[in-house]
Amino acid sequence: MTSENPSPNVPDYVFGTDEKFSLLHSWSELYIAIHAALKQFPKRDSHGIGRRIEETALNMLEYLILASKKDDEQRINLLEKLDRELVKEKILVRLSNRVKAMSDNSYIDIEKRIIEMGKMIGGWIKDEKGKIAENKKKIEQMYLIPNH
Repeated sequence: MTSENPSPNVPDYVFGTDEKFSLLHSWSELYIAIHAALKQFPKRDSHGIGRRIEETALNMLEYLILASKKDDEQRINLLEKLDRELVKEKILVRLSNRVKAMSDNSYIDIEKRIIEMGKMIGGWIKDEKGKIAENKKKIEQMYLIPNH
C-alpha cells in the first residue's frame, strides 16, 4: 500500500511512498508489537509499567505528527523530544522484560523496532540540522558586503 506525503517539507522517509521504509509505518509496526506484548502482561504490571509503555508510544506518534507540520527549529525541537521518548520507551521495555512482565521474544522484536526507528529519527534530525546550517550560510552570504 502506498500513500502520498501529506507534508511536502518533510523527507519522504517520514511518510514515504513506500510504507515499508516510512517512519510512520515503523511507528505503527512498533505500536502493534507493543500492543500484542501488553496483552500478555500480568494485571499488576499492565496497570503500571504497561500503561507507561503505551503512553510513551502514543506520545511518540504525537511528536512525529507535530514534527511533520513544523519548520526548522521547531521541528528539530520536536524531533529531539521524539528521540527522548524513544529512549524512554527502550528503557521501559527493557525493564518490563527484566521484571518478567514481557516475554523475551516480544522484547527482542520490540527492541529491534526501536533501534530501526532510532536510526530513522537520527537521520531526520541530521537532515534538518544540515538544512538549517545551509540556510544560515545562504543568508550570511546574501548580507555579506564585499570589501572595496
